[in-house]
Amino acid sequence: EVERATSTVSFPVVGYVDSENPWKKIQNALPQLDFKRVAVEFDNLILTKYHGLKTVFESADFENLTPLIQRMRLIKSADEVQKMMVAGVYADKSVKVGFDNISLDNTETDIIAQIDFAMKREGYEM
Repeated sequence: EVERATSTVSFPVVGYVDSENPWKKIQNALPQLDFKRVAVEFDNLILTKYHGLKTVFESADFENLTPLIQRMRLIKSADEVQKMMVAGVYADKSVKVGFDNISLDNTETDIIAQIDFAMKREGYEM
């Protein structure tokens, strides 16, 4: 994964295996600076990760990056908009197939299978 990630960004990527302490890896990879502020996405930061980050950035104040990230997610490129349009078409078709197959004779699993089959017939893999 590190190799793939490195090929898409212009900054160093640090990876680790399960037997390693990721917080020590991060600490060793960063320059020995006294970080005063660290911005993180509070809405998606679980407590164990926060405690791990605190071991790396002991004297830093943590600031909430969530509002900025949310604003950034609102802005879509032309490619993203096109992908969303295609996804919407597939979603509409999936819902139609689902409704068309609702009956007392079909289980939820049967309906899911019908939707999956219809989408594969359309060329989409779920």
